Amino acid sequence: RNSNSELDNQYAPIFQGFKPSIQKLSNNGIRNFFRVLAEINKQVLTENFPDVFDSVLYRISQSQGRYAGEFIQPVELTRFMCGLADLKRNAKVFNPFAGLASFGVNLDQGQDYFGQELNQKTWALGALRLMAYDRRGSSKYVCDDSILNWPDESEKFDLILSNPPFGMRLGRHYRDIEPNIRTIEQFLIEKGVQSLKQNGKLIALLPQGFLFIRGMYEQRLRKHLVEEDLIDTIISLPGGLLLNTGIPLIILVLDRNKKLPGRVKFVDAKNFVIAKGPREKVLNDYSLNSYIHNNKEDNNVVKIVYNEQIRDNDYNLSVARYFQKQIDGVKLGDISSVEETELRRPDINLVSESCLLLAMRWRTLMPTLFEFKGEPIFRSQDILSFKVNEAIADKAYLIYELHADYVQEQLESYRLGATIPIIRKEDLMEIVIKLPSIEEQRAKIQGIYELSDKIKMLQEERNALAHGKNRKQFNEFASLKHTLGRPRQNILDWSDNLLEFLTKKKEGFEALNKAFSEFYDIDIISALKEIKRDVNF
Repeated sequence: RNSNSELDNQYAPIFQGFKPSIQKLSNNGIRNFFRVLAEINKQVLTENFPDVFDSVLYRISQSQGRYAGEFIQPVELTRFMCGLADLKRNAKVFNPFAGLASFGVNLDQGQDYFGQELNQKTWALGALRLMAYDRRGSSKYVCDDSILNWPDESEKFDLILSNPPFGMRLGRHYRDIEPNIRTIEQFLIEKGVQSLKQNGKLIALLPQGFLFIRGMYEQRLRKHLVEEDLIDTIISLPGGLLLNTGIPLIILVLDRNKKLPGRVKFVDAKNFVIAKGPREKVLNDYSLNSYIHNNKEDNNVVKIVYNEQIRDNDYNLSVARYFQKQIDGVKLGDISSVEETELRRPDINLVSESCLLLAMRWRTLMPTLFEFKGEPIFRSQDILSFKVNEAIADKAYLIYELHADYVQEQLESYRLGATIPIIRKEDLMEIVIKLPSIEEQRAKIQGIYELSDKIKMLQEERNALAHGKNRKQFNEFASLKHTLGRPRQNILDWSDNLLEFLTKKKEGFEALNKAFSEFYDIDIISALKEIKRDVNF
């Protein structure tokens, strides 16, 4: 604060970020703080300072969990995203919404790094972090609003890296500047593509919902990215990798110079995530990066999909959708038709005919057969009613198959959303059901009914046997307890008598007890107490 050295210009703005916290410290607290600092071995500190700094930073964030004041990205995730960039030295890198400058710290091969962070305290920590690492490349890390102060259109970058705030809509003060952009993710993608060089890449960590769940603005953006052939790779990651949220994630890689023109690489990375605890998951970034750079297609991990197929799926980029297994069967839409019901309210429909009801929300379809007997029911918009073609499908068989694992796997690939998943009617109609002949279906259901009756009969027999066995065992136990009761009590009584006698009559007992202890490695009193304990047991 009182320095006139060259460091003043470097540290003065950082000091302002911490000033409120520093002012809360007492003079005695500050003295103690400096005394601790003075006791640290400066050579050891200098040699290990980047590791010390990050260790403290990560420990603080982990201790605060989801309520951490500053958000720090896991080092494995940062390292993996930087590895996807495959940058040369002297490359120009832009990091909007930079947080604690994690990307700036990891890009340490001489790249020209430019980061922006709006929160002053987060920026101050990030600035100190970059100074601690003493990057070999040039760094410019400023406390700025990335939306209001996006670089000029004439400035182009080799790489744009970002982990923007998730799901945040642009407020009114941004609408005048970007009237057609609704979310920060949309802003990052649209502006980012414009700021890339001819061979530039954009790599962003985003929520999975960006791929399929948002409205018409994001739909148009997805269409634009596919039609302009900008999407290189989409990597799906399970939730739990970030401290401040548990939602599933994706890493979106846009490339103006794709190695696979006209195609998109979809990666399901769930098997590369290690669960270290109920709330702690870690990405095995080395294995995943190696796997992706091998450029091999693996039906369980990597799928190469042509843009035409994405176009046919209405530009839905959900990774799970493109990992569906081929199943021989009939689509649900060919087995049943959606019931047209009288509309009473926009969200309520009248059902006055026997039909199959399926839930469109939540994690199970809850298939239910409604038999109309003169009393209609009302259904909400979250439930669809279907008229089953009974010439090709037995209703009971259809309900049974809708619970099958292969159907559940298809449903999971179509469902949208994480907390309360939904499935669209169009996607539900695409679900494939294994459908043998109507006779085989009825035979299978009849077999299930007979098996169910047999199981019930066996359960009743088992219960009767168990009841009889329990009665017999109880009677035997009662008899045994009565038989053993008197000798047991006799042993316990005499043990108590011996303990009382030996405790009171110590004359001459010490020598005997000593000889006993040397021979058996336990004294007589302890031995008697063990006898009592075992007899009671």
